[in-house]
Amino acid sequence: MQYVKQESAPERRRVAGPRVRAFGHPLGLFIVSGAELWERFSFYAIQGILLYFIYYGVADGGLGLDQAVALAVVGSYGGVVYLIQPFGAWLADRLIAVRSVILLGAVIIMFGHIALSFAVDLSTLVVGLGLIAIGTGLLMPNALAVVGQMYKGDRAKQDSGYSLYYGAILIGALAGPVIAGLLQTRVSFQAAFLSAAVGMAFGIIVYLLGWKHLPTAAREVPYPIDKRSRNQVVILGAGALGVVFLAVFLFVDMSNVNAFIVLITVIAAALLFLNILRSSGTTHAEKRRVVMYVPVFIACVIFWALILQLFTTFAIYADQRVNMSIGGFEVPPAFISTFEVIAGILFTIPMAAFWQRLRARQPSTPVKIGIGAAVMTVAFLGFAGLSYMTSDLLSIYPVIIMMIIFGLSEVICAPLFFSMAEQAAPEKLKSQMMALSGLALGIGASLSGFIGSWYVNSSSESAFFLGCAGLAIAMGALVLVFLPLFKKMGLDITK
Repeated sequence: MQYVKQESAPERRRVAGPRVRAFGHPLGLFIVSGAELWERFSFYAIQGILLYFIYYGVADGGLGLDQAVALAVVGSYGGVVYLIQPFGAWLADRLIAVRSVILLGAVIIMFGHIALSFAVDLSTLVVGLGLIAIGTGLLMPNALAVVGQMYKGDRAKQDSGYSLYYGAILIGALAGPVIAGLLQTRVSFQAAFLSAAVGMAFGIIVYLLGWKHLPTAAREVPYPIDKRSRNQVVILGAGALGVVFLAVFLFVDMSNVNAFIVLITVIAAALLFLNILRSSGTTHAEKRRVVMYVPVFIACVIFWALILQLFTTFAIYADQRVNMSIGGFEVPPAFISTFEVIAGILFTIPMAAFWQRLRARQPSTPVKIGIGAAVMTVAFLGFAGLSYMTSDLLSIYPVIIMMIIFGLSEVICAPLFFSMAEQAAPEKLKSQMMALSGLALGIGASLSGFIGSWYVNSSSESAFFLGCAGLAIAMGALVLVFLPLFKKMGLDITK
């Protein structure tokens, strides 16, 4: 006799998806996306001006530190933001319902931006950035996990849903640097930082007004930890923090902080991989998919290391190599990232609709990433060509064109890396897998600081951009080489 497993009522509630829909997608997608839009507004408002705040002179409202320190801080901050994500994912899986973890993260971020507005030296700057990093580590992986919960069994719309979610991110990423850049040049850095706090407050309001539309699973702790295990985690966590603080005190300074963050993040990623693979809740088939995610993870690191040049290399590039005048109007150098984001806003919805229209005829997810890598290569070759033609200040117009091409590559690739992480995730460890994807972003963010240092010290700007083009080619090749195995393991699902 064949027996059919009967689900309990809690199990049925856990997998139930949201019933209210808008434009063919769960309404909860737009609630989470709206909150994330404002969170990204606040995040990118800071990212757009942070490098300048550190290396601009005191007379210009900055801290007056050198560019090497500025690049180290920006890269390390980006790494720490994502290093904290596994803890945020674990918290949602074992201790607090995911929707509450997201809210807690948003509130901490808001206070971080307020603290940043009072920063007067490197120490006080680190306090504000630390709060933002903690809050973002709680919010980001869990917001992504909630989006994934809304598409259970509906792979045809998953890539489209992630693209729409990423479109909201891009809108925030456009508005943040524009408003912060204008406030920084017209008023002060402090006013710009406060605008980020206001943006995050709007995000909290949007989230609270609509969180009843989140999936049922977002209201539950799927695998609550018992009291004994919780105490063990607290002890181990305190010990780990003690070791980290001791290492920072004894060995870390501004000359090697980026390397330290990369090392810690790589170790965290390796431990998280092992935890997922060793979990009793991970089946044999799921373990095979997780193993096949390794080359995707490496490609994702390369992708983010290149994309996040926006806030390191390209920030300095705009400040020192580009005539930032449009029709006689001088725009702040922080606007450089907005030109890349414009591409995202222009292409995100058409791209999502295009993939959804193709349905079964669309290329597999790894092939789409390969296409995005080719587009990124074209952008870097364009920057290399501009540098080769002149060593004088560059006109902003060809730079804008290259930035739009660069942004198109992000629109293509970024949501697909999120989607592949969700496809590879064990059913019971979704948040942890999204945190692992976030660690790839963290390693890439820290590496962007290294790459920015190479740009500053490079004797040939065109050779530097050619090197970046080579990395983009390597990223695409890495994913495509493993395509047959991805198909075998179910990591190229298009239906």
